[in-house]
Amino acid sequence: ARLAAIRSGAAAYLTKPVDVATLAIQLDQIVHPSAAAPYRVLLVDDDATLAEHYAQVLGGAGMEVLALPHPRGLLDAMAMQPEIVVLDLYLPECSGIEALQIIRQQTQFEGVPVVFLSTEAGLAMHQEAMQSGAEDFLVKPISDANLVWAVAVRAQRFRSLATLIRQDGLTGLLNHIAFKLQLEAEVDRSRRHGHCLSVAMLDIDDFKRVNDTHGHDTGDRVI
Repeated sequence: ARLAAIRSGAAAYLTKPVDVATLAIQLDQIVHPSAAAPYRVLLVDDDATLAEHYAQVLGGAGMEVLALPHPRGLLDAMAMQPEIVVLDLYLPECSGIEALQIIRQQTQFEGVPVVFLSTEAGLAMHQEAMQSGAEDFLVKPISDANLVWAVAVRAQRFRSLATLIRQDGLTGLLNHIAFKLQLEAEVDRSRRHGHCLSVAMLDIDDFKRVNDTHGHDTGDRVI
């Protein structure tokens, strides 16, 4: 029945008796879908012409792209919280593999997918790059369509996993560690731009009484 519903184009499948709160949430998501933020891409390539072309292609696909011609500004650029990093294998002053290792030294970026994009066709170098912790190895020249697909698929996977790890499944709020990291990033941002920063804390009064009187399922719906 679920497969038939999917094939008919159904957006959701609920079984009776239907929980009213769940139905309301599903209808709200269908009628008012939340607009997904553009994928954030960090591109590091010392070929200025190619880098500009790739940035235009990915930007034209709706992504937010920051292109670097040199790895020297890599750590500063990571402040954009990229959801994927595209690295050339051969860079001035350091290799792409070394640049990847620098990224991995920052614990908050351990899970960010890194993809190498290079003219290198040797299998041994591909294996070394993958063993260093890269997500994939793409060979130049690459078609615009394949580049967009490769970047989007990996960025979407990272975003989905990051959401599961960082956010509470019930409320969507950040967990303790993710909240601290986000707060640090926002404090740094406010300092850089000279802006004020406010943090608001909300509490539900006597919430334990809701759980004790009506049960935890009802408490979850209240939250």
